[in-house]
Amino acid sequence: MGDVLSRWQDNGGYYKYLWWGVSQGKGDYSYMGIGTYGQFIFVSPKTKVVIVRTADKDGIDPPYWREVFQHIADHVDENYRR
Repeated sequence: MGDVLSRWQDNGGYYKYLWWGVSQGKGDYSYMGIGTYGQFIFVSPKTKVVIVRTADKDGIDPPYWREVFQHIADHVDENYRR
C-alpha cells in the first residue's frame, strides 16, 4: 500500500477515512473506495457521477482506474450539460 499511496500523492491525492481522494482545484474533488480484486466505488460530486466497478481481477493499478473513472465522469457531465 505504501507504493500505491506515494504514487497517488504524487498526483495530488490523499487518503482519509478509508477513502482515496484527489483535489482538482478550488472546490473540485473526487474520491473512491478501493476493495480487493479490482472493486471500486468512484464519486465525483461536481459531475454528480458515481461509478461502481465489480471485478475479480485488478486489471490496471488503482491510480490509473481513478483517471479512467474521472474521464468518464467528465464526459458524462459534458454531455449532460448540452
